[in-house]
Amino acid sequence: MQQREQQTRLIGGAILIATGGVWIAQGTGLLGGDSFMVGDPLWIIFGALAVAFGIGFIWWVFRSRA
Repeated sequence: MQQREQQTRLIGGAILIATGGVWIAQGTGLLGGDSFMVGDPLWIIFGALAVAFGIGFIWWVFRSRA
């Protein structure tokens, strides 16, 4: 795998993890605000899926390097 592709997947994975973390925080009510997402448990599930996919992307990069 080329260097540029690896960097893109690492950045994409990090963005997914960060986005998923925000969604989890909003779904649990830890991150307040005036959004339809705040306090809605469905966003906890979406956030967990985003985090899982982000970890998968990063794992894919490190696995392909070996």
